[in-house]
Amino acid sequence: SPGAPFDLSPDNQNSTSWAVFGDANYDLTERWQVGVGLRYFEDDREFFDGAATQAGTFDSTSPRVYINVDVTDDIKAYASVAKGFRSGGFNTLGRPAFDPETIWSYELGTKMSLLDGRVNAEFAAFYSDYSNFQTFGILPPPAPPQLITSNAGDAEIKGVDISFKWQAMEGLVLGLNGNYVDSEVVEINVLTGSHIVGDELDFVSSYSIALSATQDFEWDGKPGFVRLDYNEQDRMLLTDRRRGVFGTSDVIHMLNLAMEWQLNENISMGIFGKNLLDEDGYIDPGLTFGGASRPRPRTMGLQLGLDF
Repeated sequence: SPGAPFDLSPDNQNSTSWAVFGDANYDLTERWQVGVGLRYFEDDREFFDGAATQAGTFDSTSPRVYINVDVTDDIKAYASVAKGFRSGGFNTLGRPAFDPETIWSYELGTKMSLLDGRVNAEFAAFYSDYSNFQTFGILPPPAPPQLITSNAGDAEIKGVDISFKWQAMEGLVLGLNGNYVDSEVVEINVLTGSHIVGDELDFVSSYSIALSATQDFEWDGKPGFVRLDYNEQDRMLLTDRRRGVFGTSDVIHMLNLAMEWQLNENISMGIFGKNLLDEDGYIDPGLTFGGASRPRPRTMGLQLGLDF
């Protein structure tokens, strides 16, 4: 939980969870299908704060409803509504526990295969209503003026996902994947909290994009491929307004290259280059809060594969 006022290390907490789920669908016509799913989840948790152990059970029954439509033999559309859940937890002894978070997600999308299968594309738009998210602050009166983690916030998340793959010519496949996400805190019910209305959600990048090109080849009668891919991810934020701290990551640019050649049925060899741009920016926004990770430096090498 953001800004939790206690140590969340594995040494002082235990969680045992289980789930059961099912899904059923019905064909209304040759092109229309409706479906419903249901998932029950239960999580037994214990937390030791150095003085005493607190225990509790968090559970949720989460439904999903969806519609699939075969617009044509090559174009499909769908719509779905689903509920998500994350367990609650405990503050230090004498302070109230916090309840689970819930999220309702609404998605509308399409999948298509065009030009005799040479082009495959997917598009989805989504909206999520994120309720009771766990944040840190002082509850308003008449609650005691204590800094605790509580279910004090609501947020909205909306965005789009795209995926595109094109066989441009014999043996050459070009790919594009990306997303755009707009997240915003819309309600805060604590005083002196870690977030305010209008803040972005922590650890959520606004966009990411991936481009790739894969070329198959044959050399001396033996198959192989060359693949070049580029990935870019926007910065993420981590906010704690109580301390006036605003952590941010960097925009990350990654370029990778791989080539493999199949010598026979059992042996392959190849070369690779990872992080060819030698990107060294911070992947996550944790630096301001004591630590953040970076990509592995530029790495190049040879590899040998053996199937047996």
